[in-house]
Amino acid sequence: MPRVHGAAAGGSYAARSIRVAPSGRLVCADACRIGVLERVVLAPRAELGAGAPLRANQVRLDIAASGVGQAFRAGARAAVAATIYAPSGKLVLGARGTYRGAYVGRTVTVGPAATVRADSALGS
Repeated sequence: MPRVHGAAAGGSYAARSIRVAPSGRLVCADACRIGVLERVVLAPRAELGAGAPLRANQVRLDIAASGVGQAFRAGARAAVAATIYAPSGKLVLGARGTYRGAYVGRTVTVGPAATVRADSALGS
């Protein structure tokens, strides 16, 4: 999977998979929706989602992955501000991370000392 660092201007995007390197960032400067065919992996301390954490409802990732183990995995101390929608996949929110948004999966595992706050883009 290619490494991703950068910012999206807003709009709709599609990717086969997404991997964000340690301390890397993939943020949307404006409302965006990203369709992912396989899986999303965030390394420790990686950031994904809205550029401003209080706007997590402006970013949505729709992950089609099923039967591939984990559809979404965030490493320790990751920061996510988005709605992660993978109804047939497993979601893992890593230890000591900060997660703002909504997380929908077949199973959702929250690591120790992680913080989860609701802010959903499911209506959009």
